[in-house]
Amino acid sequence: MRVLNPAVWASRFLAAALLLLAVLPASAAPVVSNVRAEYRFGQVFLTWNESNVPEGTTFNVYLLDAPADEASLAQADLVGHHVEKYSATDWWLDPASFNDAASTPPVGFVIEQGAEPLNPRSGLFVHTVTDDNTDQMYFAVTPTDPQGNEDRQVLLGANATREAARGAVEMPRAIQLGSAPAAGSGSGKGLTVRLHGRGADGFGGPSGANFVMFGTIKHGWRQGLARRFTVYANPNTVEIDPWDRIWVGRSLASSGDRRDGGKAINTWWYGCNNKIYDPDLVSSGVVVNYTERFLLSLVDWAHAHFGTDPTRTGLEGFSMGGSGAISTAFHHPEVFSYVLARVPLTEYSERQGFHGMRSIERLNGLVGGFPADVSIQSDEGLSASERMSSTRIAAEYDGELPYLVLFHGRRDESIPWANNPPFYEAMTSKRRGYMVYWNDGGHDMFRDLPADVEHHLSRLPVFGTDRAYPAFSNFTANSDAGNGSFTDGDIEGSINRGLLWSDVQDTADHFGITVTADAAVSGVPGRVDITLRRLSGFVITPNASVRATVDGQARTVRANADGLVTFEGIEMLGVPVRIELSR
Repeated sequence: MRVLNPAVWASRFLAAALLLLAVLPASAAPVVSNVRAEYRFGQVFLTWNESNVPEGTTFNVYLLDAPADEASLAQADLVGHHVEKYSATDWWLDPASFNDAASTPPVGFVIEQGAEPLNPRSGLFVHTVTDDNTDQMYFAVTPTDPQGNEDRQVLLGANATREAARGAVEMPRAIQLGSAPAAGSGSGKGLTVRLHGRGADGFGGPSGANFVMFGTIKHGWRQGLARRFTVYANPNTVEIDPWDRIWVGRSLASSGDRRDGGKAINTWWYGCNNKIYDPDLVSSGVVVNYTERFLLSLVDWAHAHFGTDPTRTGLEGFSMGGSGAISTAFHHPEVFSYVLARVPLTEYSERQGFHGMRSIERLNGLVGGFPADVSIQSDEGLSASERMSSTRIAAEYDGELPYLVLFHGRRDESIPWANNPPFYEAMTSKRRGYMVYWNDGGHDMFRDLPADVEHHLSRLPVFGTDRAYPAFSNFTANSDAGNGSFTDGDIEGSINRGLLWSDVQDTADHFGITVTADAAVSGVPGRVDITLRRLSGFVITPNASVRATVDGQARTVRANADGLVTFEGIEMLGVPVRIELSR
C-alpha cells in the first residue's frame, strides 16, 4: 500500500476543509458570540461579538432570572428590540448620522471612563436595572433577519450569559470622555443648561463632547440609546450643552428636511414617535417626551455629580433650543428658575411665517418622516402640538412658571411671527414674569440687542425657584405687538422692558422689594401692575388680606385664590418705589 507523506496528507485535508466551508451556508458560523454583562452604577453593559450578520438584521435582548434556554426564552422579558448590527459603533462620531453626508471610519463607544473604545464591529446594549430584578440578571441576544424571522436558538456562553449579573437600582452615571470640571466643583454655583438650534449638532460639536450617557426606557423608543453632552465651568455656574439627536436607525429624509437624512434625528428637545424605528408601524405610534425626560435626568445627575444648587437651574436656548427651553421649563417649573429663549417657537400651528413656512412642519421628522398636522397624538391625552405649545401652558396653568426673557424677529423665516402675540397676551393675562423684545429682523435678530436688554440677561443666573421676584403687567410704556400680521403693531418694541428690582426681603413676618423703571428706555412716567411671585418666607393664604405700604403709604391688599398679591397701577417716575408687606 502506498503511504503518503505527512505534508501531502496535510495539504489534502486543508483542501477538503476549505471545500466544506465553501459549500456551507454563511449562517453556519455563530452570529452572536462571547456575550458579556458588566454592571456599573445602575446599568448593565451587555457586549457581544458579531459575525456573518446580513444587512438588515436586528437583535433582541432578553432578561431572565436563570440561565436561558429555548423554553425559558418564551417567558423572558424583552428589554431590547431593533438593536442594529454593529451597535457598538459610536454613531455620534459619524457625520452621516446627522444628514446625508458621507460616513467616516467607524469608532466604537467608550463605556467606561479611561477605557479604550469598543470594537465598532461588535454589539452593545445598555440595560437600566429595575426593582423587579436586581441580583439574578441573565441575558440572551437573538437575531431577527430582514424578513422578520427571529432565530431563538440559545447557546450559553455564546449568545446567552452563563453567570448572573448583580446590581442595584441607582442613578445611572454619565461616562466622562475627556477633560471636564471635577466632581463637586459646582458647590455654591447654579446650573445652566443651554439648548442648541436645529442643525447646530451637524457641525462637529458632538465629537468634542466630554460626556456620554446611555438612556433608560423613559429616554427613547428603546432603552440604551446614547446621548452626548459637553460640560463647562463658568465663574458662577456649571454649564451643560446637551446635543439633541436620537438614534432611529433609518433615514427620515421624507420629512422634507436634509437634517433628517441621517439615522439620528432632532426631536425639538421633546421626543419622537414610539414606533419610529419601523416605517410600517409608525402611523400607529404616538409621540413621547423622551428628550424632555432625558433633560430632567441630566439635571438630576449634574446636581448630584457637581454639587450645584438645585434651586438655581436655568434653561437657555436658541431657535429650536429656545422652543424646547420654554416648553420643558413650563412643564417642570419646580425644576427651572428662569428661561432665556432666543427666537423660539411658542407653538406648533398652521399659521404661516414670513415666507409661508408653517411651524407644524417642524414636527415632520419626530413624528416619523411624514407630514405632521395638529391631529398627531402624544401619549398624554393631547395632540403633540398641544403638548408642545407654550402658549397653552401659559394660559391654562395656574401655578408658578419660571421667569422668562425672549426675543423675536418679525421677519424671521423660521419662526412665524403670527404665533407670538397670542403668547405674549397669555403671559400678560396671567400676570406671568417675563420680558420680551422684538424688532423687524430675521432669525439672527438677537445678535444686535440694545445694551439695556443685554444687561438684563446678566441678572438671570441669580433667579432661584425659592427666590421672590415681581411680575409686571399692563405697563403703560409697553409696545403694541399687534395681531400677528406683518402690517399690524409696532415694528420694534418690547413688553416690560426697563423694569428692574432689588433689595428683596422675604421672611415669615415681612416682605419688601424695591422696583425701578429705567427712564432712558421705559418711557416713564407710567403705570404698571406688580404681582409678587415665588414668595417662600412671607407665604400668603389664598384670599387673605395683607397690610402693605407703597413708598410709605399704607394700604390693604387682598390675595387671589392662589395666594398672589397684585398692586395695580403703581406709578413709575424713574425713581425707586419700595413695596412692603407685613402681618
